[in-house]
Amino acid sequence: MICLSGVFPRLTLSSTDPDPALLLRSSPDGVLLRIKVVSGARHSAVSGSLGDCLKITVAAPPEGGRANQEVCDLLAKVFGVSRRDVKISAGAKQPRKSIELLGFDLGSARDRLQAVLGS
Repeated sequence: MICLSGVFPRLTLSSTDPDPALLLRSSPDGVLLRIKVVSGARHSAVSGSLGDCLKITVAAPPEGGRANQEVCDLLAKVFGVSRRDVKISAGAKQPRKSIELLGFDLGSARDRLQAVLGS
């Protein structure tokens, strides 16, 4: 189950957190987003930034790719894109991953990320 309602208003960036734009970079087919995944959480949500990554919590365990699937489903909903436009480009078996948002431009992704993080 993916919980989106009520999660985003709680997100804030402290003065030590990076600018949301620093979590993103351009790629040939869209935008790359650095994330840190914490699996086995109570519910799936964007939890804010953590160092140079966006922290994502997912309820699914990291077995058989279920946590990765849930991360991609959540990010597709957050960024308002089709699930097929969200790809894990690096770190499929690691907590730190690079996610590619296909067909997104850097400015639009930055604006959406800032809206999600409430900054």
